[in-house]
Amino acid sequence: HKDRITAISLINSIKSEDIKKRVLGKVISIIETDSNADVKKAAISAAASHNYREAVPALIKALDNNLEEIQIAACYSLGRLNAVESKDKVISLLNKQDFSVNSNLTDALIILLTDLKVSDIVDLAVKTVKDPASGKMARERFMIYLGTMGNTGLKDFLLELLFDEDEDMSIRGHAVKALGSLKIHDSAEKIKELLKDIEEFLNIWTDAEHDF
Repeated sequence: HKDRITAISLINSIKSEDIKKRVLGKVISIIETDSNADVKKAAISAAASHNYREAVPALIKALDNNLEEIQIAACYSLGRLNAVESKDKVISLLNKQDFSVNSNLTDALIILLTDLKVSDIVDLAVKTVKDPASGKMARERFMIYLGTMGNTGLKDFLLELLFDEDEDMSIRGHAVKALGSLKIHDSAEKIKELLKDIEEFLNIWTDAEHDF
């Protein structure tokens, strides 16, 4: 299988565009039928590297592969190809995930939907962040997603997270970034006050460390 991986990596050296297209056509067959995971991943990556959008249907099918590493590779290639047509399949797969468990596949699915600027999962993201049973990985990734949506309707939710002293600091940090991206001026003073309090706390802690 190493020879096949090497062959796939050499596609970039083909000067003739006609020959390159014919070879890339074979990449689709590898994505769909090859039984070797490493070869399949190489083909999935090559499709994105060569901006070969004809491979998108095969990449969407690869999301159903029984190996998580193949599913994740497909996610990243679909994102690089800006394959908006994969949205429904990706959302369907995301809805089947257990958000209480830290998962690289869940992470990859949310990253893909973020890259595609899909607004359909805003409610799911808010629900997952609010759910105390949700894992840290899913909550943080959904917060990053929400920060890219430009949805002013999220203001109260984000402010609630920001001023919740029991909330994880990384989540509160993502809330600040999201509010900043929304450019909501009436919340700016509240944020500045909170950041000042955090800065004062950090200064006190830094000074106190010298006493230990």
